[in-house]
Amino acid sequence: MVVGHTEIVLGQNCSDNDSLIHYTDAMDKKCLECLVNKPKKDSLISNYGLQILNFKDIIVKTNEKSAAFKVAYEDEKVISTNLAEDLDKARKWSKRILIGGPLVGLAIGILITR
Repeated sequence: MVVGHTEIVLGQNCSDNDSLIHYTDAMDKKCLECLVNKPKKDSLISNYGLQILNFKDIIVKTNEKSAAFKVAYEDEKVISTNLAEDLDKARKWSKRILIGGPLVGLAIGILITR
């Protein structure tokens, strides 16, 4: 008799005129292999299930981080645009002062000397 997790297998010799099912050594070997491999298969299935759950968690966290990065990127993009506009204004004023300062000084100098 072989006892497994939930199955019990009995091996008996049967005569030709009995109405019993013949149970061979090959069948016994196959049964034992199934009983030995069943926990391995169950653990593999369980591990795959855990991996799927872990991947789902990773996907959710990745999506959350991606959304946060998109929001931060948009904020930085607005700040960058504002800084670029301020830099352009500063360049215009510096050009005006660079050109206008000496001209105003020259005009004032001419008015003072007269």
